Amino acid sequence: MHNSPEEIVAGHEYLVEEYSYFLDIGLVYPQINTKIWHFFYNIRFACLVSFVLYVGGWFLRTAVIALSDLSISGIALHVIIIGFVGTGIVLLSYKNRSIFWEYLIYFNIQKAQNVAYANNDLDRKLKMERQILKKKICIMWPAYYGIVFAVLIVLSPIIDNCMGMSSPPNESGNGIAMTLPLPSWTPFDADHSWTAFFLTFLFQLAYFAGLAIPWSAGMMFFLENSLLILDHMKLLINSLQEIDNRAKHLYEVRYPGRKFDENSKEYDDCYYACLRDSIIHYIYLKKSFKMYGQIISFSLFILFAVGAFSMALAGAHVMSDGPKMTKKVCEIFLVIGEVVLMGMYCVFGETFKSKCEEIRDEIYGTQWYNRSAKVRRAISIFMHMTLNPMVLVAGNLIAINLLTFSMTMNSAYSYLNLFYATQY
Repeated sequence: MHNSPEEIVAGHEYLVEEYSYFLDIGLVYPQINTKIWHFFYNIRFACLVSFVLYVGGWFLRTAVIALSDLSISGIALHVIIIGFVGTGIVLLSYKNRSIFWEYLIYFNIQKAQNVAYANNDLDRKLKMERQILKKKICIMWPAYYGIVFAVLIVLSPIIDNCMGMSSPPNESGNGIAMTLPLPSWTPFDADHSWTAFFLTFLFQLAYFAGLAIPWSAGMMFFLENSLLILDHMKLLINSLQEIDNRAKHLYEVRYPGRKFDENSKEYDDCYYACLRDSIIHYIYLKKSFKMYGQIISFSLFILFAVGAFSMALAGAHVMSDGPKMTKKVCEIFLVIGEVVLMGMYCVFGETFKSKCEEIRDEIYGTQWYNRSAKVRRAISIFMHMTLNPMVLVAGNLIAINLLTFSMTMNSAYSYLNLFYATQY
């Protein structure tokens, strides 16, 4: 897709305005326009993947060694899943870079060319509400996870030590350091050396910090664009609800001073022009939604494919006898966060579908029976276009809606029973 220099400049300005440099830092949409930036991206990506594989390998070996002890293997597998999803987001973002840019230019920069009633009072109101909601969520969500991981990684050893619940050093020789915030196998003797303990602790801390950035950047992109699509749907619904007033206003603009006649051919032409603008908006919205779905489809698939298993692991870890109370509380809050996150995706998916049905109802609710054959034919075509609703699909397999959320929770409960049964 060829973009003008003005559109390219506007696209970069939009990215900075809406996301600052967060998508670039999170490797979700990095700057690789020049050889130097591409080189820096390759270095950052190689460092992230190498580090995740290296430290993730520690936890994988931990899970294998302590497979019979769910209090240790459960949290190790949970950490591996977090790394797998975070790395997958980065890989898929790079793969979808070209369609990301095409979507960015088309949906955001070319809005005025496709939405005749853009920047009206309702559009500005929706934008203001969207910005306020986005800021609240983007502050609350990282803060929530930041506090949980701070307690889990940093404060839990201190709390356990104060309560006399510190784990004794592991003398079994299997390499798993039990005194760490997250017990894991390590090439260093972290149980018997403060230097090794501190170094391993920093590795674990960097592992979560490195993954938190692409996770947060990906969620920020999803939130911003899902809210934007919903605002476009609301704007389109309002345009259909106000189509009589829009047509009357257009009539007054085209024929100033002429007496208004609702049954005249001139008014019918104005009505048809307003209906055509709404149809163009819908086509533009549906094409944008398709590109958006292509960008996030496989990232959502990874999340939902392992989501039930991950939540079940955390639940089984909480129910096991081994972990300290602080770690159990942190796991509970992690599960709550994962449930809320997946629930948010499913609510958005369900809302997209319901808004499409609302658009179809509003089309039928117009006074088509008082209009000419040309207008009735256009309305009929418009309604047929809406029979195929906009559905958020993960990996071209899983429709994201409330039914999917219910099935995911049921699967998590089934996995939890399976894990719990293997321990007793």
